[in-house]
Formats: sequence, C-alpha cells, structure tokens
Amino acid sequence: MESVAEAFRAAYLSDSDIRVFSKYCDNHREDFGLNELLYDVCVCRIGTCTSARQGKTLCYVREALWQIESEYAANSRQALFDFNKLVLGSAANRLFAGPAVNDVDSFLNTLLPAARCCSGTVYVALTPHPKDWTDRLDTPRIWQLRDAGWQRTNDIENLEPLVPALLAALKHVKPGSVRRIHPP
Repeated sequence: MESVAEAFRAAYLSDSDIRVFSKYCDNHREDFGLNELLYDVCVCRIGTCTSARQGKTLCYVREALWQIESEYAANSRQALFDFNKLVLGSAANRLFAGPAVNDVDSFLNTLLPAARCCSGTVYVALTPHPKDWTDRLDTPRIWQLRDAGWQRTNDIENLEPLVPALLAALKHVKPGSVRRIHPP
C-alpha cells in the first residue's frame, strides 16, 4: 500500500495542509508521534493549535479525506476484520484493497453490510495478491457502493478525481518507483 500512499503524496504535493500517513513513511512522525494513523493509508487535512503550557505549535487532524485498508488473504472473514476499520472512520472516501478472488460476488456480498454502515463514498479494488505481482500492469477491478449495492466501474474518469492516481498505484507499482502522479 506504500505505492498508493506515494501516489497521494504526489497528488497533494502543493497542498501544505494535507498529510498522507503510512507505515513506511516517517515524514510526520515529529508532529504526530507515529507514521501510520489507524489505517494502511490515511489522507488528512491538518490544522495547528498552541500547547497549553509552553506555547508550542501542535498539529491535529481537521478532516479525513481518504482512509484505505488492505487485506490480501482470500478469506472473507479476514477481509471483514480490516474492512471494519473503514466503518469506524469519518473520511469522505474509503477504499478497501483486496485479493482477486474466484467468487467475487460472494466476497463483495460479505463486505456489503459493513460497507452500508459507512458514510461517504466507498470503493473496493481487487487485484492479484502482491506476492504474485509482476512488471506487467493489470488494471484492478474496482467497485463503488451505490444504493443498489456494489457497482463495478471501468469509467474511472467520472469517479472521485484521485481514483485514477489510486489505480495507477495499484497497478503493481513497486514502492519507491512511483513518479509524480496528478489527478486529472
């Protein structure tokens, strides 16, 4: 998921009040005391305030923009464990990245009750397991939660503007190899 975080960092490069948190990036450790905020990737708008005693500038999360979780076990129970974290959040956009499975409908139907508990826009992207990633670029299969249930979409241009950056990152790009990716 680090490549997804890198794609968001590139997309928000010019926005000084956006922070992208992930396990392997310590850019914000000094301000927040950790690398990862609850999710594999969390994109937040931050604010600052003054500490109570010493007048130091402190950072806080003003708004969660994206919360992203992944679980690549082809086991719907394990997937639901991680998907539950998305229900707890308040981001406008949530993405669950999971494995390409044989019975997609059953897998998505297992996630559906929890997904319906989320506010905002909810996506599921299914790709081969990272251990099977090669240099070829496979397009992830992506669904968006709609009133009627999961709707598969290939029309990424009409989705949230940063989804194309996510798709580029999920196309088996290895961490560290992402170049600047801009939203359309």
